[in-house]
Order: sequence, then C-alpha cells, then structure tokens
Amino acid sequence: MDVKETVDQLFDKVKGDKDLQKKFMSNPKGAIEELAGVKIPDEQVDDVIEMIQKKIKNDTVSDVLDKVKDLF
Repeated sequence: MDVKETVDQLFDKVKGDKDLQKKFMSNPKGAIEELAGVKIPDEQVDDVIEMIQKKIKNDTVSDVLDKVKDLF
C-alpha cells in the first residue's frame, strides 16, 4: 500500500464533501476505511489519519492566507 497515494486520494474525497468531513472528524478510522474500500492495517491507519488531518489544516490555513492576501 502506497500510504502517500492513499492519503492524497482520501484527502481529495474528504475535502470535497462536507458530510465526509463531519464523518472523518467524528470517526476518522471508520471514515478512512469506508472511503478506501479496504481495511487499512492498524499500524498504518493512525499515520493516514494524521496525514489527512495535517493536509486539512494546511489547506484551511492556505485558504485563509489567500483571502487575507486579497485584502491588500
């Protein structure tokens, strides 16, 4: 399993769907396994969740910075 590729694919799905974002925030492991369509090994699922959460945070910060930049 290519973790980075999986994270990128799952992030794109979560980012584009508010319902999936809510599901991910309330039950990350269940949402990830549902979206991936496979059971992710326990030793990798925490890493996948953490990486997606970081991407969401970075994406949000980037959106805010773009909006602030537009003000100037």
